[in-house]
This record gives sequence, C-alpha cells and structure tokens, in this order.
Amino acid sequence: MNIKFYTLKIKEKDSEHNRASRRFRALIPLKGMRPNDGQIEDLDKVTRNDIVVLAKDSSIADGQFLLDNNVKFVFDICDDKWSTRKKKLNDTYNFLCEKANLVVTSTPTLANIILRNTGKKAYVITDPFERERKKPNLESITNDTTVKFAYYGAGKNFEYIKWSELIRNLKSVHEKIEIHCVIGKMESHIGKVMQLIEQKVLIPYQWSYELQDTIVDQCHFVILPIVNRNENILAKSPNRLIDGLQRGKLVFTNTGVNSYEPFRNYTYFGGDNYNYANPFKYAINNRDEVLRRIKDGQDYIDKHHTPDIIGKQWIEIERLV
Repeated sequence: MNIKFYTLKIKEKDSEHNRASRRFRALIPLKGMRPNDGQIEDLDKVTRNDIVVLAKDSSIADGQFLLDNNVKFVFDICDDKWSTRKKKLNDTYNFLCEKANLVVTSTPTLANIILRNTGKKAYVITDPFERERKKPNLESITNDTTVKFAYYGAGKNFEYIKWSELIRNLKSVHEKIEIHCVIGKMESHIGKVMQLIEQKVLIPYQWSYELQDTIVDQCHFVILPIVNRNENILAKSPNRLIDGLQRGKLVFTNTGVNSYEPFRNYTYFGGDNYNYANPFKYAINNRDEVLRRIKDGQDYIDKHHTPDIIGKQWIEIERLV
C-alpha cells in the first residue's frame, strides 16, 4: 500500500516553508519514505491501495469521503485543539478520531490528551529535524563583547514573555546584551516592547524560514523561554529546540514543554521567573563544556529525529491500520 499525506492547496501568497505542520508532518518525513508514498491535494485521486493521512486542517467531509469510498485513513494530530473549546473544531476532531483507522500524534503528552477526550490510543511519531547541520559554535566572550541571543516563534508567544525581566536577568551577568527576535506577524506583536526596541536591546524581525537561520547563525545563543504554561504548550513537539541545536547553538530554555526534557543534558534550563543568570554565567565561562553539550545534543538528534528514522515510523502505520 502507499501512504499519501493529504495537504490542502497552499495559497499563492504562502510558501511551503510557511506551513510548519506540512513540513514536519509530511514533507520532511517523506524524505525517509518510499518512492510511491507522497502528497495529494485532491482526495478524488486516492485509491483503495492508499492509506491517506489527514492533517489537522482536514474536515468531517474529508473523512466521510474516505469512509464512503472504503479508503483507509489516519488522522494526524499535532496540536491540542480541544483546549480551544471551539465546538465546530472539537466536533471535527472527535469525528475524525472516531472514524480513523489509526490516530497519530507528535508527543506522548498529546497522546494522553487524545485518549482523555476521545478514548482512542494514538501512535506517537515525533518530528524530524529539517535544518542544515552546523558544527557546534560559540565565539569567545569578553567584557567588551555584545552577547547576542536569537529567539524565534509565533508572535502570540512572543507577547507572553516579560522581556524587560528577562533582559534585566541576563544583564546581571553581562551588561552588553541583544536579543534578536524572528517572529510571525511581527508588526502586530511588538507594541508593548517599543521602549526596548528603541534601546536596541530587543531587535524584532518578520519571520521567514531563511531569515531564522541567518539570525541564529549570527548570534551566540538561542533562548526559548516557556511562560504560557498550559496543557497545549506542555504537549508541543521539540522542533524549535532541535532547530537551535541543528545550527550548532546552545539553547537556553526552561520547563513547560514535556518533549524538551530529553534534551536537558544538551541545553541549559533556567529557573522560573526568567532566571537564566546562572546557566548564562556558566556558559560564558565554560566554552568547551558548551561545545560538548551541543555536540552531544546533535548526536541525540541523529539517534531519534532524522528524516530516515521518522520516515520509517510513518511506514510502520501500514502495519497498524
């Protein structure tokens, strides 16, 4: 049988890179899959020899069409939509979970949420890495160095962070600090931090796939604070953290995303209330240890998150349906 990822047609203004779920849950895994596996944008083209993977933006009508045509399908869930409390969305997820031959998800935490809401056990397939591998890198830092941190992510998450407190905490270790933030819908989310922007300590950019790499490569560290703590955040995949390690950078983060925990020995976890002072101070003074952590983190990624490894896990669904 062939595995076909059903992905909705991309609008002309969008690019493949602007759809993270499409990249991590279809395009990248396909690099480790078979020649006859692939994407489809029209369900009319599927056959009974296909197993169709419906993504998170699929509809009840999509599922019903496959049922009516006796085509096996998998529902892949990479976000906790039950927490939105939107009835139409919840009804769609409940229907697709009930009717699917298999439910797949991205983390064990999200699998538990699915089980609680639907009674269905989900098969966990984590996300692969997608970015080019860079050697571990950390330039020497002196008192005169402006230490640059890279942050990237959704604009709404950017707004939850108390940037003044975070910067104050970092400056308690080293005075010259810049945080370069690559965020989606940038102009809509920077109103509350204009003073920091004017001080040139917080530098925002409109996110693009390519620009994220450029900014990360120009910075000493990546910093990914977790502050909006709820079950939806707990259930997120580690793809953002993996991005930083792939580019050869030490990542500062903290508890709040369960899938980050296996990376604890390869990153530096700060405490609550933006308390990154101790790990930041240690990183400045222990360059060799930082480089070793990054290298060990990349080795861990190679054992668990390559496109080949993840692609083989997707092929396994043929046996499970």
